[in-house]
Amino acid sequence: SPNLYGAMLMCLAVLGYILNDTTIKYFASELPIFQTIFIRGIFVSTLLFFICLRNSTFKKPIMKADIPFVFMRSLCDVFATLFFLTALFNMPLANSNAILQTLPLTVTIFGAIFLRERFGWYRAGAIVFGLVGAILIIKPGTQGFNGYSVFAVAAVFFITLREIITRKVSKKSSTIFIAFITALTITTSAACGLLISGDWVYVSKATLIGL
Repeated sequence: SPNLYGAMLMCLAVLGYILNDTTIKYFASELPIFQTIFIRGIFVSTLLFFICLRNSTFKKPIMKADIPFVFMRSLCDVFATLFFLTALFNMPLANSNAILQTLPLTVTIFGAIFLRERFGWYRAGAIVFGLVGAILIIKPGTQGFNGYSVFAVAAVFFITLREIITRKVSKKSSTIFIAFITALTITTSAACGLLISGDWVYVSKATLIGL
């Protein structure tokens, strides 16, 4: 069913997030955040560009009505990336990801508020228990949780907002092209951050390969 198929894709996406966070925490925690985002953005943007080129995506990328949604979605991704990596570089990996695991619950709540998606009392109860469970896991104020937890929470907010906006995008628009635009926006934003901050350090081959 479409729901099962979507759930499987979401599980794979979450696995990708975890692998991504672990890799970047291991290889790039000593690099300036804008430099890390910029280097990774170059790789991702280049890869997506050739995928779009191969699939002739540029001939009919997105519907005209979807342009504002794609722009807002990309902007949310910029803030989400910046906030989450800031938290990730300054908190234990398990703690930052524990906060991120509240994302399915926040998406469900925002979906009910802004998209008028309905769910019954059983799902409402599951959301409440899920939030309580997340708080028990996170245990705010304990060792490992510091002021940077706020950045992780802000990242969850912007990712949730991004998912709500994504639901507004037509199915006729190319998902690959939307991903390309998002990567390009994040890379450009990181480049602007680098120009302003002036932070650039030497990157070893191992770190470059890891990124």
